[in-house]
Amino acid sequence: MFAPAQIRESGTNLYVEHGSDSNLYIEFRNEAVHQPFESETEGRPIFKDIPFIRIMFAGDKTKVVDRPVNEDDKMRFRKQWEGFQREEAVELSGTPLSEWTLLSKSEVAEFRAMNIFTVEALASIPDSSLSWLGARTRRDQAVAFLEKHGAEIAKRDATIASLEKRLAALESIKTVEENTENAIVKKRSRPTVADILGD
Repeated sequence: MFAPAQIRESGTNLYVEHGSDSNLYIEFRNEAVHQPFESETEGRPIFKDIPFIRIMFAGDKTKVVDRPVNEDDKMRFRKQWEGFQREEAVELSGTPLSEWTLLSKSEVAEFRAMNIFTVEALASIPDSSLSWLGARTRRDQAVAFLEKHGAEIAKRDATIASLEKRLAALESIKTVEENTENAIVKKRSRPTVADILGD
């Protein structure tokens, strides 16, 4: 159902990582839950806002987890939980299907109906969920798209790192030149009689 949990180390801290959850659509919301004891005590219906989580699996309209939030959910889906607390709209992680020029608007709508909102989610759908006509082709296209853009991003990041190194070297050369120039200027300037006498 979920990716297996693994314990990771970051410096002196340990944290749990659940593999890739890129094929999950996570939504936090408040539900008004009836409080029977308080309602009976007050003599009127009492409700309390309880945070719920809805987990939908890309490519599977039938598999939905919908339950109250627990502490593990807050840690595992920290980004979405923090957005919920700030009352922000659900932010998708990845390339939205609506921005992928390979798909028509109707195909994007069809994928949304199947809880697939990003190219990454489409690429991560297991074979067992590829039950519609053309599903495997679209998944393979999504994988190819991500591989191509992943290589482009890696190349861009390498170029940026190289340019940052060159910039740092140029800045250090400039600093050395400025310090040398200041030292030369100090040697050339002769103190005045007032400087020597302290007047």
